[in-house]
Order: sequence, then C-alpha cells, then structure tokens
Amino acid sequence: MSVKMNREQLYDMTSGAIILGSGGGGDVKTSYRLLEDILALTEEVEFAGLDEVPDDANVAIISGMGSPAATKERGFDCIACVHALKRLEAVTGRKIDYVAAFEVGGGNFMPPVYTACYTGIKVINADGVGRAVPESFMIMPEIHKIRSAPFAMANEENLSAVLYYEDSSDCELIGRPIVNVFGGSAGVANYIMDGAAAKKALVAGSYELARSIGEAVRLGIAAGGRPVECIARATGGIEIIEGKLTELNMKTENSHDWGYEIIEGTGSYTGKSIKIMIENENILAFDQDGGVRCVTPDALCVFRSDGTPLTNADLEPGMDVAFVGVPCNPKWLEGDAVSVFQKAFDHFGYKGGYIPVTELNAHS
Repeated sequence: MSVKMNREQLYDMTSGAIILGSGGGGDVKTSYRLLEDILALTEEVEFAGLDEVPDDANVAIISGMGSPAATKERGFDCIACVHALKRLEAVTGRKIDYVAAFEVGGGNFMPPVYTACYTGIKVINADGVGRAVPESFMIMPEIHKIRSAPFAMANEENLSAVLYYEDSSDCELIGRPIVNVFGGSAGVANYIMDGAAAKKALVAGSYELARSIGEAVRLGIAAGGRPVECIARATGGIEIIEGKLTELNMKTENSHDWGYEIIEGTGSYTGKSIKIMIENENILAFDQDGGVRCVTPDALCVFRSDGTPLTNADLEPGMDVAFVGVPCNPKWLEGDAVSVFQKAFDHFGYKGGYIPVTELNAHS
C-alpha cells in the first residue's frame, strides 16, 4: 500500500537511510540539503506500494553516480537526474510511469523522490539493494536479468550521454571517465522494466523501513536510551563495537573512494578493535585477531556514539563512533545472489564468501 510522509517523517526517513547506507550516499550535509530541495517542491511525498504498481507500467531506477568525496566538495543537483530521465525516455520512446531508488542511503534516496516530485510521476517505496553498494552491477535487478542499458547519464547543465553494453560491469569502465568529465558526479536513469518485473527485482518497503528506523532512534534517544542500543534494536542489527576512530586511510581512484578505517574500542570494548574495508561503502569488517565480523550484503553501519548518522565522506580520526551490523534483505539469500560482491571481496583479499552477521557474532 502507498504511504505518505510529511516533513518530520521525511527527516526521519533520511536519518534512517543514512544509517542503513553502510557509509555510502555522500556526506550527511548533502543528504539533508537534497531533502530540502525536495521540500521546496512539496511538503508531503506519497510513495507507491510496490504491490500497487500495474504489471504493464514502465519503471526506471534513478540514481547518482560518482565519488562521495567529489559530491561533498561540489555538491549534487538532482535536476541532473531529471535530465537523465528525459534522455532515457527520448532514446527508448517509452514514457516512464514510476521511478525507484538504486539503493538505500541519505543521498541515494533523494534523486528518485526529487525526480518524481519535479516531473509529476510516482516514486515507489522500494530500492534495488536494501543498503548502499559501490558498483552498478551489485543490485537485485542484475540478479533478475534486468538490463541496465541503455544507461542515460547527465549533469545539471544537461550535458548527457547514453551508454550501451552487454555486460553491466562494462558500465563502470565506460561511465566513470564520463563522470570525471562531468566533474565527479552524474544523474543516472536506467534499468527500465515493467511493473511485473519490478515486483520480483526490487526490495519492497525501503523508504518506510528507513523512516521507521529514523523515528525509533530519535524517540529512543530522546527517552534516554543508549544510542547504539537504540540503533541496533531499530534495525534488528548486532552491536559490534563502540570506541574511537583512530585511523582513516582513503584514496580516490577511478571515481571510487578506497581504503579502510580502524575503530579502537573503549569502555566495555577496551582492548578490541575493528578494521572496516571501504570501496565507497563499507564492504567487510575484521576484528583485532583478523576474524571477519560483517560481510556485504549485510549492512555495515557506522555512526557517532551519540546516534548521529555518518557516511564515509564525513569520517574524521578522533571521532567517537559505534558500529552495528544489520542482516540483509532475505532476497539476497536466494540462489547465488551474493556472488555479485565477490569482485569487491577479491580486491581486499577476502575469500570466505558471505556469512550472516548473526552467525559471525553469535558468540562475541
């Protein structure tokens, strides 16, 4: 069923989306600024239920592409996504009826909402992952063989390009240099599918889930709850560590931010540490003994110890932070869906495959 969100609920949704985003989605300030851009268009947003989408409707995924560091430096204007959608409609001859999010995250959630509000079409309460991921082929529509091409991309000045390819991994090779020409980020419209395919390929309820998490955390902290416990409870996640961010090693390469962060435990976690491997988003977490503690597609959620949401673009050594691992959407447990993440695992030398966060932390 459809859900409507007012200003306060949209702020809760944004906070919850940042938490679930696993460090991705651009910096926090940009996420809330993009929400303000939406609120300048409307004070209330209605999200269509995935089950309400007609089987013959035309659905497309709207997203942003580029380095979070570049987005933090230059900002992002969702009008680029409107331009990309218009380009996609022009080259395909199909009028898009509904749009959905590529992934969960503060910044990631805003482009389809803005595009829908600006153009008058509908946004679906759904996304393609259930968290944020660094590569365009790491989403559920890929598992369901939805073609990502034609891949329409544009910047805010309506400089645009349309990519065609057979293998979605080639999208990154072709698209990243164009993103660099665009200044480090671009609006994207692709993954055209009908409503029947969308019901199989999308993760339903993402915006409402994020809203419920944001609200629960806000109310829990206001009632005096320990923030990390409030977030673990709201997300159904596992508290892994609370401490200080002592090391952050990052570099930008091919429009991706690569590196790691180290959290040294404090209080009851003194003597323990966690190293989180990053490719734009948090991908893997290891403890001080080298044991794996959380693996994508489970969400690796890092936030300030006071409960303030964070993304990797906001991290600074010396911050007091906490880390919660959140189980992935059950869709990722079907077949060999998780194999799409092996490329990222290989980059960090991890060969263990996906193991649920609940299993990895059963005895910790």
